[in-house]
Amino acid sequence: QAHVATPDGPLPTRCCPRAAARCRPMAAAIRSLRVARAYRDLCRAAAETFAADRTAQRTLRSQTASELRRHRATMSEEQMVQDLRTGTDFVRYEIVQASYQ
Repeated sequence: QAHVATPDGPLPTRCCPRAAARCRPMAAAIRSLRVARAYRDLCRAAAETFAADRTAQRTLRSQTASELRRHRATMSEEQMVQDLRTGTDFVRYEIVQASYQ
């Protein structure tokens, strides 16, 4: 298992360090391994769904992290994890990216 250094310490990941670096902004805000794992799954789903659209990936990740930071005082860890899982399922199964050939 690889570890990526963050300002708050290493973030365990099962993906490559480059992929983990894309998820790093979330690690600095909320110190929960469960939330970090759920956020990483969202990052992976966004990378698969929006493979050809880096701007959409970046926007999804940054806005999600921003909203979680904004609501960290009012949301429990379980609520954050559940919201992230719901978002991951939505990105994976409900969004279709068309491409011109």
